[in-house]
Amino acid sequence: HADLLEVKKNVFDLRLLAQIDPYGALSLLCTLLVRAKNDKKIELLIDDNHICQYLKTIHFFYHLEREEKISWDRKILQGTAIQDTSILMPINAIRAKGGERIIAEDLLILLRQQGFKDPVGRAIAVILGELADNAMTHSQESLSERVCYVSAKRFLWGESNCIIVGVADPGLGIPATLKKNSKYSH
Repeated sequence: HADLLEVKKNVFDLRLLAQIDPYGALSLLCTLLVRAKNDKKIELLIDDNHICQYLKTIHFFYHLEREEKISWDRKILQGTAIQDTSILMPINAIRAKGGERIIAEDLLILLRQQGFKDPVGRAIAVILGELADNAMTHSQESLSERVCYVSAKRFLWGESNCIIVGVADPGLGIPATLKKNSKYSH
C-alpha cells in the first residue's frame, strides 16, 4: 500500500520497503503516476539498499523518469543494476491493443528456460492478453495515453519453481469505470 509509504503529503519513503513483488512494484508505479498526473509534485526518498536497487533493475525508475513532477536523488542509484536471476522480465509498458503479444512471446521463451511447460506459458499469455485488452478498452485516457504495465519474477516455493506475473494500469479501476457507463451505473 502506497499510503503506508507516504510520510508527508506527496512524499513517499521507499526506504521503508522490506520487500516487494512485481505486482506491488507495478501498483506503486501506477499510484505515483496517477498522483503526478493530477498536478501534484511528488518526492521519493530512496537509498542504495537492496529494494531500491531491485526497483532500479526492474526499470521502475525508468518509467517514472518521463514524469517531471516526480523527483528523487538520481545520484544515489547511479552505477550498474544488481544481478538478480529471479527477475524474468523487468517492467514493460503496453501502449496499444495487441502490444502484449510480443511481451507474451518473450515471457513464453523465458518460462521455457525456467523449465515451465508450454501450456503454462500459453495460459499466462492468454490471461496477459485479456488483462491488457481490458486496460486498453476501459481506460478513460486518450489513445496516446493508454498504458498497461507487466513484470515477472521467478521464486521457489519449497521444491516448486513458481512465477509471479504482475499486471497493472493507472486507470480508474473496474468499479469506477462501470459507474461511468450508463448500462452498469446502477
